Amino acid sequence: MKTAADVWEEYLPRLAEAREQDRENITRAFLPVIVPLGSFKIVPLTIERLLWLETAESPFLTGARDPTKHDVLAFLWICSPDFRVGYEYGRRFCRRHCLIRWRHYAEKIIEIIEDAVDMMGSVSGKGDGAAMTYDWLPTFIDGVASQYHWSEREIMNIPLTRVGYYVKAMMARLSAMTGAKGGGVAKFSPKQDAVKADYLRAVQTAATEEAATSG
Repeated sequence: MKTAADVWEEYLPRLAEAREQDRENITRAFLPVIVPLGSFKIVPLTIERLLWLETAESPFLTGARDPTKHDVLAFLWICSPDFRVGYEYGRRFCRRHCLIRWRHYAEKIIEIIEDAVDMMGSVSGKGDGAAMTYDWLPTFIDGVASQYHWSEREIMNIPLTRVGYYVKAMMARLSAMTGAKGGGVAKFSPKQDAVKADYLRAVQTAATEEAATSG
């Protein structure tokens, strides 16, 4: 039977690992890099490119059907550093890469989209796998533009991995300005929070078992 002290010793390394993951996620989110994806290169997924994927009815966003080779090529083109609006440009890209191992790429793209969904959930208030909605977009653009005086173009080019961080930081600052309780410090620790929640449940289970045994 585990005691609370045993549980704490078990969770200490998990908490340290989660803390490092949170740090790495923030670092990666703010690196202005072109991401390698197999033999392709893609830019970080931005608000605008997410909307282009929605316009293309990408199943990577909706989950309405299994992705096809065409869906994989569409994603790689829309997220390419060389992306240009126009049917002919996209068709050339697809013809040039029609022999790719598209199922392999589909798995990688799903991972990228899942990260984007997590960020959208933090902005729209829809988490735990809830479907993305875009009704937050005008409010988000208005809020960021009024706070930072960025242009609409600059806002639309914000990588999705940064969106949640900006929103949390902005809300914490505004709360501090109004004197709201807990305002002023934005906490970016989703991995640590998840481990802490697991730890508290494990401690409760250990306490319940110990009470049953002693009784």
